[in-house]
Amino acid sequence: KMYLDRVCVLFDDIGKTKGSDMMENIENYITFARHFRVNFYISIQYYIMATTTIRSNVQYIFAKKQPNKKNKKALYMEIDSKMKYSDFEYLLDYITQVMKFGTFVANRRGHANTIDYIKGIN
Repeated sequence: KMYLDRVCVLFDDIGKTKGSDMMENIENYITFARHFRVNFYISIQYYIMATTTIRSNVQYIFAKKQPNKKNKKALYMEIDSKMKYSDFEYLLDYITQVMKFGTFVANRRGHANTIDYIKGIN
């Protein structure tokens, strides 16, 4: 097999394309091109706007402040953390609101899902 080395593709604001032929193409790229070691980065305003196919192929989730419980609950369900929802919500709010410009990070691969954060610059 021949692999492309260090290929990166960025999809920006894909939520606007949900239900379109464009979304089907994006899903195909993500599900098939990963076998050729292509890295995809997806920018989307709300995580729940991504299709199930795309969400199931996400390795890392980077989240900023979530505006409502529906979005928080969607992140909680995707991360499959062992913590209670109330603890998750507290942690998410603390990282993204109390820590100035904090970013919530969840790693969904490996033996155990892990949660971390990136502290913003004051």
